[in-house]
Amino acid sequence: MAEEHKATMVELVGRLSIDVGNLIEECAEQSVLIERAATLAADLKFAAKTQSLRAALKRAELDKDIRTNLNDYGFDKKPPEDAIKNLIASDAEIKAIETVSLMEQHDADKASAVASAFHDRGRMLKTMADLMAIRAFGGGTFDHTDFTKVESARKDLAKSTTGEKK
Repeated sequence: MAEEHKATMVELVGRLSIDVGNLIEECAEQSVLIERAATLAADLKFAAKTQSLRAALKRAELDKDIRTNLNDYGFDKKPPEDAIKNLIASDAEIKAIETVSLMEQHDADKASAVASAFHDRGRMLKTMADLMAIRAFGGGTFDHTDFTKVESARKDLAKSTTGEKK
């Protein structure tokens, strides 16, 4: 992963926690953060796919070269397919490209997990904002440790905004 991407990943992971005391700012920044996380994931997926395609191209080029220049690879006659496959699989350059491809895919998977976490963070922010509205306009209180109350308050708010009776 490029240093620029590493720095972005570290920053984004550090921003996953929510400062309840600054809920308005957290909500305002959420869309920018989710866009950055999604863009990072897309960039890293692109890098991984590029390496994968490089490896496939190198395998195809080597396959063609082996079949065209049998003597250069120690064959007097057409070798069995397994011999060609083994020769290609043992090529140091292909192994190196495939290793980079795997590392890039791993980085892309981590970035995708961070992007997914920001989607979850957005849902949490919405729930918290809803609860703050209940506290501000409904006169209720909110205990941050009681998740049952959170869900009940969310349902009550949904009912009140849709006109349903409790």
